[in-house]
Amino acid sequence: MTGLDAASECFPGGMMDDTDHDLITTALRETQEEIGLKIPREAVWGSLQSLPSRVNGKTLVTPIIASIGELQNHNLHLNKTEVERVFTRTISSLCDRKNVGSTQFKRGKLPSLKSGYTLPVYLGGEHRIWGLTAITLHMLLPILAPGLYKFNLLHKN
Repeated sequence: MTGLDAASECFPGGMMDDTDHDLITTALRETQEEIGLKIPREAVWGSLQSLPSRVNGKTLVTPIIASIGELQNHNLHLNKTEVERVFTRTISSLCDRKNVGSTQFKRGKLPSLKSGYTLPVYLGGEHRIWGLTAITLHMLLPILAPGLYKFNLLHKN
């Protein structure tokens, strides 16, 4: 989905509420609030490794993975205060080597990243997918499509 920040391509998500039992409850609630997609808890496959957000490095983002079947955009109800539009990409497009690249940063803001870091970037569609969303895809695609996804992320000092 594209957030109201023009450079923000991201998956639905947000902070845990006091009423949320766990991170899965948070993910399901946020998805329904942001794009109107009600996902049953039994459709959840699990989670990926938690990642620090780029905002302060202290907030952890935990990707929750679920099956939603065929997505029909007309079935979505976007929260216009948070979401501008929704777009999709096929797994084969994301795995196509010509659509996958990287961006290297020479220095990070956090002390642990002082030698820099390299992030994946996904091209080949209307939207460039980068940042935390690209990192999430880079962790997920070898699991979803181990025979298709062959991109190795290398950092050069």
